[in-house]
Amino acid sequence: MRKLVPLLILLITGFGCAHSRGSFTDGRFAEGALEYRVGALSGHWVLASRKPADVAFARPDLGATVYVDSSCNRYRDASLNVLANHLLFGFDDIEVLVQELLEIDDREALRRVVSARLDGVRIQLGVTVIKKNSCIFDLVLVAPQEAFEDAWDDYVPFVEDFRVDSCP
Repeated sequence: MRKLVPLLILLITGFGCAHSRGSFTDGRFAEGALEYRVGALSGHWVLASRKPADVAFARPDLGATVYVDSSCNRYRDASLNVLANHLLFGFDDIEVLVQELLEIDDREALRRVVSARLDGVRIQLGVTVIKKNSCIFDLVLVAPQEAFEDAWDDYVPFVEDFRVDSCP
């Protein structure tokens, strides 16, 4: 299962606006006029390859991944629901376990927890979508079902401390 997680990252992020420009330092991503920051993750998470997301972290002991990707000046008219749905393309047997609206960085955000299958393997995802000004932000957790709760404990503050400093 742990070998499946890198494939999951590529599959999920491949449907977003994939790029690997910009820089990530001290919890802050910057690319041109776009700057945002994320909450801190526990010391168990390591910075992973940023391609094709803005930034990605892995927790090898859990086989879990957290990533953030942004898309600016595109898809502005899409609802949060539609944007969250696009992150689930390629999965089968999708079951929404939790769906809630919350406020992050003074904007409405949609958070879902889903159980799904990829190549017959059951996994869980935490998906949070935020629209701010001209940009859309996807903050995603992918983990094996048995490790999801442990990873979720780190994912929640990572997302809730998300802040956009500037958007193009």
